[in-house]
This record gives sequence, C-alpha cells and structure tokens, in this order.
Amino acid sequence: MKLFRLKCVMGMIVVISCLSTTTIKAQVNTQDSLALVDLFNSTGGPSWTNHNNWLTSSPVSSWYGIQVNNNNRVAVVEQIQSSAGGTLPNSIGNITDLFWLDLSGFQLNGAIPSSIGNLTKLTYLALNANHFSGGIPSSFGNLSNLNTLELQYNNLSGSIPSSIGNLTKLQFLDLAGNQLSGWIPITFSNLTNMQELIMQENQLSGSLPSFLGNLSHLTTLSLSNNLLIGNIPSSLGNLSQLQELNLSANQLTGAIPSSLGNLTNLTTLNLSNNKLTFAGMEAIVHRATINSYYAPQAIVPLTQTANSLSFSVGGTPVNNMYKWYRDRVLIATKMGDSTYTATSNGKYWVVATNAVATQLTLYSDTINITSLPVTFSSLTATANNKNISINWHTSTELNTSHFIIQHSTDGTSFTDIGTIKAVGSGANGYSFTDTHPTNGTNYYRLQSVDRDGASSFSKVVSAEIVDNKYEIVVVPNPVKSVAIIKGNHIALVQVIDNIGRVVKTVTLKDATNPVLSVSGLPTGVYHLRIQTTDGNVSGVGMVKE
Repeated sequence: MKLFRLKCVMGMIVVISCLSTTTIKAQVNTQDSLALVDLFNSTGGPSWTNHNNWLTSSPVSSWYGIQVNNNNRVAVVEQIQSSAGGTLPNSIGNITDLFWLDLSGFQLNGAIPSSIGNLTKLTYLALNANHFSGGIPSSFGNLSNLNTLELQYNNLSGSIPSSIGNLTKLQFLDLAGNQLSGWIPITFSNLTNMQELIMQENQLSGSLPSFLGNLSHLTTLSLSNNLLIGNIPSSLGNLSQLQELNLSANQLTGAIPSSLGNLTNLTTLNLSNNKLTFAGMEAIVHRATINSYYAPQAIVPLTQTANSLSFSVGGTPVNNMYKWYRDRVLIATKMGDSTYTATSNGKYWVVATNAVATQLTLYSDTINITSLPVTFSSLTATANNKNISINWHTSTELNTSHFIIQHSTDGTSFTDIGTIKAVGSGANGYSFTDTHPTNGTNYYRLQSVDRDGASSFSKVVSAEIVDNKYEIVVVPNPVKSVAIIKGNHIALVQVIDNIGRVVKTVTLKDATNPVLSVSGLPTGVYHLRIQTTDGNVSGVGMVKE
C-alpha cells in the first residue's frame, strides 16, 4: 500500500499513469477505478473493517466488496464496513454500469450526491444507517431500473421528490427514521409493483391518500410516527396481499373502515396512538388471526349542553360501558348510553370500555362545572281573559339569583317586563302574570341569572289574546300579490321575515281594510305587526306564494 502511494505522489499525471497500469492488469474502466479511489480516500479507507487489495496493484476485481462485469466495468460495490465517516464523492456517479450499490452503515455525512441519478442501471441502492442530511435528490427519478431503495435512518429532510413516482419497477422502498415532511406524493400511485412501503418515523403530513389502495402487490405498509390526519381510506381494503399495516402514532380520526375486514392475509394491524374511537373497531379486532394493536388512543372531548354531559366514542352501544367521575370519585356506571346529568359543581370526566375491543380504554377530557345553568322542567304561557299567565318549574337550581321575564310580539325581539327572585337551589315552581299583553300572539322567554352574573335563556312559548275590537284578519292567506288587512283604525303595518328583519313598512291614517301589496317579496312565511291608532299592536302570520 505504501509503495503504491509513493509511486503516485508526483502529481495527477503520475496518478493516472499508476491507475492506468492497474487498469491494464485488471482490465477495468479508468473512470470506475478513479471513482473507487475517491470513495476510498473520502471515507477513511484505511480505517475500513476490511479493505483487502484496495489501492494496490492487484486487479480491481479482487478489491474487497467489488465485482466487475464482462465489459470490464464495476458492477457491484457492497459489504464494505466503516465507522470513519466522510462524504460520498460525486464521482460515484461515473460508475455507470453499477447495478448494485450498498454503503449501508457507512457513517457517511453531508448530502447524497445528485450524480447517483446517472447510475441508470442500478437495481439495488442502499444508503441506509448513515448520517446523510439535506433532501433526497430529485435525480433519483432517473433510476428507472431500481427495484430496491433503502434510505432509512439518516437525517434526510424536506419533501419526498415526486420523481420517485417514476420508478415503476420499485418493489421495496424504505425511508424510515428521517425528517421528511410534506404530503405523500400523488405520483406514488404509479408504483404499482410496490411490495414494501416503509416511511415510518418522519414528519409526513396531510391525509392518508386513497391511491395507496391501488398498490395491489403491497405486503407491508408502515406509516407510523408521522403527522397524518383525517380518515383511514376504505380503499386500503383493496390490498389483498397486505400482511402488515402500521398506521400508529399519527393523528387519524373517524371510523375504521369495514373494508379492512377484507384483508384476509393481514397478520399485523397497528392503529394505536391516534385519535380513533370504537367506531368500526369491533369488526376488525375480533379476528383471531390478526395481531391487533389499537391502544392507547387520544383523549376524547366531552360535550356539554346545559348540565347534560355526553361522550361520543362510537361502537355498538350495548357493548359500551361508561364510568363517570366527579372530583376523582366514581359517581355512575352506565351501559349503552353515555349521557350524564350533572347535579352539582365539580370536575367531571368519563372512562369508556368496549366488550369487543377489550384492549382499548377511552378517556375523556375534564369539564369543570362551577355554576350549573338552570334546567327548566316546564314552561307555559296561558291566556286568561285579557291577561297571560307564565308558569315554570325548575328541576335544578344552583347559585341562581333571579329570573327576567321577557315579552315579544314577533318571537324575535324581546323586552323585559318583569323580574322574579329565584330560590337559588333545588327544584322550584314560579309564576308571573302579564297584565298588558297585546292583541294577537304574545311570545315569552325567561332569562335565568346566576349570582356571579352568568345567564342563560329558556325556550320561547306563546299565547294569544283575541279582542274582537281589534281583531285583524289577512285575506287571502296564502297570498300571491295583494292582501286585504281586514280591521279598523289601522295606523302601521310592518312585514317581518322569518329571521326577524322588517322587509316592508306601510304607514296609514286610521285606515279600514287597507290593501297590502306583497308582489315584490320572496316566497315564504312572514309575520305582520299591525298597530292601531290607539297604540294597540296585533300580530298575524302570512304566507307569500
């Protein structure tokens, strides 16, 4: 080795001369030999585990890990082991007859040279378990004969180049353990010969593409530990050869598609550490031939409507059991129905299990109830001569201060007409009398106000006062273009649409049976607010055809 180096220290011309002599003996292409020398020098060749015959006068075909084809070109570089590091030289792209390149575990740094895209005869490329950084060169899309591409466990970043979709002969692709980001390229739909697609432990985002279901030869699909969102596409059920499916540690949601039950060759299914529930899970996990991993899953949010709490976790209701807790104390166990009515302040959460998907326990988030809203068990409005009585009962009160009774003539705009002090706890009954209702329909609602100022509203109820003196009738009704408002002493007519907007106003002077044109109004239901000269207000409904 030393003698060889001494002979070649006189300069580049001498180096080429030395290599030419070796090439003549070994009958190997000069540019291939030069590229191998670059590889040796840039990767700490003297520290390789085995570098037998490298850079000696022995034929290149005898150098450890090198194979030469019948055209005197280097065809295989493999089995070389080193921990010295270094970088992969650009000249590696000059060995253009290379069909097998394995530099896995070589501790190489820096970027992968784009010149590898020149090696169009490559069928096997393994650069895994190094320290390569930067992106995957788009020139890799030129490797049209590639069968296997292994780049796993490097420090590669950026998006996966869409040109990888050009490699239609590719059967094994492993990009695991890098920092690749972005969406899975749509060009992957061209990789119909793919058998093992492994891209776990990256930062891939976006939805799980449905076109993966077109890779009919796929036996392994591993996309775990990424940032994928959305539903699992039902098209994955088309992968009839699939044996391993690993989608764990993403942010997938929605129901597990029943089509996964079509995967009769599936032996391993890992859906753990997502945001899935029992929805669709029962049909998959009961198969004894599958090693299923589906726990844990993310916390499921509680839903609160007034003081009613619920927990949506999917699955067959009869199979679900819910354990409700308040301030770390079990307060209820329910089967099938997740709803729970809170009756006191505290921190509430629920734990759900399923009788079929027995590995998974779903936990809710925590809702801290500090002031329960009033629950109205009944609310009525009843006309009595010229008065209207409003009666209501509460089933729960906590810290309630008072009730404000509100009135409306159109069911939309309300004004306060009275206040009733609340008992403040428990279940109670109340009543209020409106002694000045308007002629026609009167609408009422209650505003319950807590001691801390928080408030909520009840539903709306109505009652009608009919006074023949002020009785108003609209004919015809439904109306197409013109309606007659039958009544006396009419001073103002307002037409109000179904979302509370005044769409037409007509001012009159003590009119009797005035005519109202509605031809310009859209078809729909309207409310007429009619005021007489003495200030009385009536309401009547009208349908415009």
